[in-house]
Amino acid sequence: FLISLPVLIFCFTYLFKGIYSTSRGRLLIDDFFLKIPLFGSLILRSELTSFCDTLSTLVNSGIPLVEGLERCISASANQVVRNSIRLSINMVGQGQELSYSLNQSKVIPRLLVSMVKIGEETGALPFMLENLAGFYKREVEETVSALTKAMEPAVIFVVSGIVGTIVVA
Repeated sequence: FLISLPVLIFCFTYLFKGIYSTSRGRLLIDDFFLKIPLFGSLILRSELTSFCDTLSTLVNSGIPLVEGLERCISASANQVVRNSIRLSINMVGQGQELSYSLNQSKVIPRLLVSMVKIGEETGALPFMLENLAGFYKREVEETVSALTKAMEPAVIFVVSGIVGTIVVA
């Protein structure tokens, strides 16, 4: 066990790095991470917070929308979200609205699309993006606190199991 476990961990890490270094592998792994039941939505909300906050700051400072979207790609760590932003860049560059281009993505939630559409129609896109960033930031904080509270009984159970094993031994 002491010999095989480090070897298995090394092999798994080596294979993971090898697969994750390719563009297709990164896309598959990042898509898998977004589909994990509890943590996938947390990862997506975190990415959307970063996207909205960055784009809001850039558009508010006078940078054109397409250039702002290009800079948002580097702020994202998830390949699926990056591909959605690239699709949006292409469509906005062709004259489509940002809300329509974000709607074409399977990852971006309808709430974000609707709020961006309202921001475009009213001419207050940076303000809407700031509100969305604040909303998703609160959602991330609430989800993390809920996960932390849910893990407390599990930690107590594990510690009691360890103590019980020591007592029985």
